[in-house]
Amino acid sequence: MGDSYDYQKNSYLIGGALVNTKSFFLHPNFLILDVDAGYFPETSRDNFIVIPDQAEVRTLKNLNIRTTLFNQKKITLSTFANFNETYQNREYLTDVKSKSKQWGGALFYSNKFLPLTVNFSKIQLEQKEIPSGRKFNMDENIFQGKTSKSFTSRDRHELNYSHNESEIQNIFR
Repeated sequence: MGDSYDYQKNSYLIGGALVNTKSFFLHPNFLILDVDAGYFPETSRDNFIVIPDQAEVRTLKNLNIRTTLFNQKKITLSTFANFNETYQNREYLTDVKSKSKQWGGALFYSNKFLPLTVNFSKIQLEQKEIPSGRKFNMDENIFQGKTSKSFTSRDRHELNYSHNESEIQNIFR
């Protein structure tokens, strides 16, 4: 009887740079600005005897910006914007590029009688499979409101409202 033998060799390399910064304008309770930016390339190679060899390359780029106006006051306004781009190439299998944008804000009204939070965010995602030309697009709007009230130390009442609108497209060429 013959013996079976399998050989596998893997290599994986990842690197990257991430910059985080936080600063304020005039006073920390007036305007806070947070910025994060990153770039992360990856590569891997798998060598086998039994199954086909493959190589994979992935790259992530991102930029995130957040602001907070009137921090720790009765009325606080917070905004954000996130931009991401990823690229993934798996040899002989897939070649996909994705871009996403997300932005929005929140308004917080804090008081003892009826605290209120209102959020809005917009998300846009575009994904493209490069060899085939297929595309996936998503556009989504999310609106949320929330308030809570307690009449005694043993109860808690919440009112939540959420409205989502989504549009999804699959494009085949």
